[in-house]
Amino acid sequence: MSEQQQDFNRRDFLSTTGGSLAAMMKALEARAQDSASKDTARRTSDDTPPVKMGLIGYGPRGREIAKSLAQLPSAPLVAMSDNYGAMLRRAKREAPKAKGYADYQDLLKDKNVEGVIVATAPHDHKQIVLAALKAGKHVYCEAPLAHTAGDARAIAKAVADSPKLNFQPGLCFRSEPQRHFMFPFMRSGAIGKP
Repeated sequence: MSEQQQDFNRRDFLSTTGGSLAAMMKALEARAQDSASKDTARRTSDDTPPVKMGLIGYGPRGREIAKSLAQLPSAPLVAMSDNYGAMLRRAKREAPKAKGYADYQDLLKDKNVEGVIVATAPHDHKQIVLAALKAGKHVYCEAPLAHTAGDARAIAKAVADSPKLNFQPGLCFRSEPQRHFMFPFMRSGAIGKP
C-alpha cells in the first residue's frame, strides 16, 4: 500500500465528501420544499376548519414543531405541556397564546384541543399516545414511535381500536422521496461496507 493510500482514512473521507453530500441533500430538500409550498398553498386555501393542536414536550424537537405550527393557519397551537418547569416557562414565553400545562393529562382534558403532537422522550410515548387516543384526540407521535416493540404493538392496537381518530407516526425522513435513492446506493456497495 502506498503512503498516500495509507494516510487516507475514514475521517479524511468524511471530511472531504461530507460537504458535498450535505450540499446535495440541501439542494434536494430545497427543491422538495418548493414543490411542497405550492401544494400547501392549495390545501390551506380551502374552507376546512383549522385543527386546534396541543404540543406535549417542549424540548429541542418540540420547539421546532411549535415554530412550524406558528406558520400554519390550519393548525394553531392552543396548548402546550412539559413536566420540566423551565421548559414550560419557555413555552409560555415563546407561545403566549397557548395554554401551558405541567401535566399532559390536563392538556388532554382541554376541550379546545383537537389533536396532539407527542414530542417527548420515547419511553413516554406509549402512555401519552394511549391516553390521547382514549381522550378522543388525533395524534402525531414523533419518532421513534416507541421504546420497545411491545410498546409499538400496544400503540398499533389502540390506533386500530380508534378508527375515527387520525394517527401519524413521525417517520418523515424515511418517506421523503429524495432520500429513497440512498438505500439502493448504499446496498450497491458503492461506498464500501458501512
